[in-house]
Amino acid sequence: MTETNGIKVGPGTFWTFIVVGLGGFFAFISSFLTISSLLGGGWGGIGISIILALATVVILGLGWRRFFKHRRGSETLIDNEVCDPGPHTLGPRGREKILLHVKKNYQIRGHVVEREGQKFDWGIMSEQNVVRLYRNQSTLKAGVGPSEWDVPASEVSWRVPREGPWYMVLDTSRKQNPRTVEIHLRRVD
Repeated sequence: MTETNGIKVGPGTFWTFIVVGLGGFFAFISSFLTISSLLGGGWGGIGISIILALATVVILGLGWRRFFKHRRGSETLIDNEVCDPGPHTLGPRGREKILLHVKKNYQIRGHVVEREGQKFDWGIMSEQNVVRLYRNQSTLKAGVGPSEWDVPASEVSWRVPREGPWYMVLDTSRKQNPRTVEIHLRRVD
């Protein structure tokens, strides 16, 4: 799975969109027709159903924007967070790198956790080691920062040894099911 302009793109994205879109469309049409008939049918029932549908779209649209405005936004970090908390969804046998906004001698503390308690691998790596990892010339164990394997959650305590860039790498390359991981790392000094 790759990320382009903050949008995750993977092999199943198009078909997932089609299946979810068609399912949502048919669910909307069936509920629309049911409500229309319950409201008396004819033009009156259809008119009231259209008004209810438009009101629902407006309310959900405004609520959805507010939810994502406060929930996500890797550009605007909350308090002393040093990276996007996610959730980060990794497909089976996937890998994702998240930029850490840190400088030399920052003391970092926090935790990483998989939402459903499934095991995953993670590591904090320098840019050089990330490149080696993606070229299959290295492993998470070779990183300069902390790392753990086959854990559902981990505490993280780390002092940045030198200037970066530094990355948190989440890895499910040895797993057959997707993982959803949250990262909560903050600067404490």
